[in-house]
Amino acid sequence: MSPSAPSAARASGAALSSDGVSRLLLAAALLLGLVRFFRLGEWSLWIDEALTYSDALHGESFSNPLGYRLFAFYLTLAGDRPDEFTLRLLPAIFGWLCIPLTWWAFRPFSGARAAGAAALLVAVSSWHLYWSQTARFYTLEMALALAGSGIWLRGLRAESRLTVVAGLLVAAAACLAHPGAAFLLPALVVAPWVVHLAGMRLPGIPRPCGRLLLLLALAGALGATPWAAEIWHRWRIVKGGGTPLHFISTTGFYVTPLLGAGALAGGVLAWRRRAAFDCLVLVVCAVVLVEWVVVASLARAAAQYVFYLLPWICVLAASPLGNPTPQARAGAPVPVDATLPVLRRKLQASYMILLLLPALADAGLYFAVRHGERPRWKEAYRYVWNQREPADLIMGMEAPVGEFYLSPDGTKVRRQFHVVYLNREHPEWIDYWARHERRTWYVVNREQLEDWPLDQRRSFERLLREECRLMQAFRVPIEARDLDVLVYLRE
Repeated sequence: MSPSAPSAARASGAALSSDGVSRLLLAAALLLGLVRFFRLGEWSLWIDEALTYSDALHGESFSNPLGYRLFAFYLTLAGDRPDEFTLRLLPAIFGWLCIPLTWWAFRPFSGARAAGAAALLVAVSSWHLYWSQTARFYTLEMALALAGSGIWLRGLRAESRLTVVAGLLVAAAACLAHPGAAFLLPALVVAPWVVHLAGMRLPGIPRPCGRLLLLLALAGALGATPWAAEIWHRWRIVKGGGTPLHFISTTGFYVTPLLGAGALAGGVLAWRRRAAFDCLVLVVCAVVLVEWVVVASLARAAAQYVFYLLPWICVLAASPLGNPTPQARAGAPVPVDATLPVLRRKLQASYMILLLLPALADAGLYFAVRHGERPRWKEAYRYVWNQREPADLIMGMEAPVGEFYLSPDGTKVRRQFHVVYLNREHPEWIDYWARHERRTWYVVNREQLEDWPLDQRRSFERLLREECRLMQAFRVPIEARDLDVLVYLRE
């Protein structure tokens, strides 16, 4: 046997071991991802879910037509009036598909192990779990953004203009699921140039794809201006003024400080070792977040508008599991490092466990005491319905949800027949009914009172305190938010 034979055998064994680890990570991600279908129909709907159901059947104009049309088609197949499980099944399917899409999109560039770890982090994220179990279009948006990004990255590597254009078009289709995905497109255009100007080479930058990206950016900006202006106008009316603090705090809460710290550490490490692909991911995340901080200073914005960025954050956090090889610095596929020291492998395993265990604990709490991190509107409204007398008045927050549960045959929940909407837009209703002797139930979430004008809020709180008694409290223990639903009675 030649002297090189043992070393070759060791290299082959290390390669097989690393491939085994990457396959194990992906298999664990796909398996744990199935929890998106666990207790899918148990949690109460919240207002956006009830409105999604109603608007898909009766709405006329939307800023996210792809999601509504797909949902309307799905509801026609469902037949009878859907329950919570049926309403959430389609988002749950797209949510599960985001897990293998994360692995597929980034694997040729981050390496199999880092891509598998990123997919696993997405699978155990309670934030991803929440939107996968919500009858909205955020998981569809993420799936399209991931598919487009994966195609776009492959186009850059192959210096293929056609593939680059195809990737950007697929990513642009995510805007039809939610317009917030539009902020990903400038990041995809700008990030390769930033990496190139920083002295790191990416295939296809600056020629021949560089000029093409600039032309596409200009054409896309001009073509999308009327659409964006209309959405912005409507958004400012609905959302009102905003502050970056709300966007930053909610994003940090849902990404979680630990995962965010891991992504930041991965970004610093990537920049120090000049790893082109990891730096590209860092720039994409930074550009999208800066864009939204600017928007949040003009109109109210929250973490869900950057939900599609979660896989990018996860792959950046998982980047220390990759290898700082010359190929990685050049943006090429990352081979297995057969000489990886044992100590480094142990450190990587410890780092991954550190990221996973808190996420798994969060997911466990999500299914247990946190009630899916949703206010318990269904229980509250059904409690009132069962306790009320025939002439009683019901006033409640999230009235479309109450209408959904109290009107089994109704589909137009924007028009309430059983519940008087208790919100800041109609304060006169509170004063009008308070002057009557009619027995009245109030279904309240105190967190929503924070958005009311101060004088209106104080007046209503005084009414609850002086003229009503608390009949039932439907608690949801969760940090940083008040999701409790309180039921008051005025006799």
